[in-house]
Amino acid sequence: MPFPAPYPTLLGSDIKMEQALEAALWDTHTSFPLFGDIPHVALSIAAVEGPDDFRHAGIDFGRTYYSASVLKVVIPYCAYQLRIAVEDVGNAAGATDGATAYAAARLVIDPLAASAVPAIAAAGIPVAMQVPKYEQIFAIIPTVGGGISVNINAGFETLMRRALIESSNEAAAICIKHLGYGWINGALAAGGFFLPPTQGIWLCGTFDGSRPSVPVESVNDGQVAQATTTFDMANLYANVLRGSLVDSSASSDIDQLLRNTASGPEPSWMDGTRRDTGSSDFTVTHTKIGVGPLKTGKSVFSEASVIVPNGETKQFIVMWQNAFETDLRSMSFLVERTVRHYLEG
Repeated sequence: MPFPAPYPTLLGSDIKMEQALEAALWDTHTSFPLFGDIPHVALSIAAVEGPDDFRHAGIDFGRTYYSASVLKVVIPYCAYQLRIAVEDVGNAAGATDGATAYAAARLVIDPLAASAVPAIAAAGIPVAMQVPKYEQIFAIIPTVGGGISVNINAGFETLMRRALIESSNEAAAICIKHLGYGWINGALAAGGFFLPPTQGIWLCGTFDGSRPSVPVESVNDGQVAQATTTFDMANLYANVLRGSLVDSSASSDIDQLLRNTASGPEPSWMDGTRRDTGSSDFTVTHTKIGVGPLKTGKSVFSEASVIVPNGETKQFIVMWQNAFETDLRSMSFLVERTVRHYLEG
């Protein structure tokens, strides 16, 4: 089956983490009076206690918000998922080269991608914009004894790196056009990361406006084309850390891409070594940040990161969104205090 089976929901509600977050909220309100009751901020934070043990707490974590460039994390997930599908379909069809592999993919994968998310077709998006452009994404390698191996080609690999590490809207748009709206959102829905009609991770726009978009309803900005819940994005990260997103090789590659993004030119808002809004009490090892304007003209900030507290080896997944610029230092403080309360509890 080209689309994946649902990935496990690895994040589990944890009373210790919930108590740590509650105490940290009190600390934050005390230290930053203007932070208020933060009704506008959504947050997920999870302690990684083992490969199947992700202890979660959050604020408004099940509701879908516009989250700007954080959604670029979807691109490598969908690309690696498609790589597996093309390889499986090509080998099942007896393909020995790119032409026959891609012909098989168009026969099997294209109809599924074009019908996976009815809302996309209902919005008038032509099939050509819903299905992948395989030749632009992959390199086909014949294997000894027959069959094929499928790799992401160097050109698409460069585009993915630019989309995440540099947060290039142009590169992200090209990746999205090559993958196709139907494949992207079909893979998200099949993987359990999006529940129609509006809850979860949704990416059905090109960031640069070069193609029509298909929106879903968000809490903070009405109809938007790039949206997520903090819970679903944090769960995607948990599957990366566990090695279960697509497969262990793809998870490792995505893990490294997020690490490279953390050390690239668009660092975490919580990185105290590179941002005056950050904290010096932990290291940000993986990240993807987002900032974009609401329809009101006011910008919102978001990020999905992995942090390691000073003096510890334990990882924490942190995903927050819908913060304003004046909230950034407060968000770093809130995360810092939540982690410390959890570790000391």
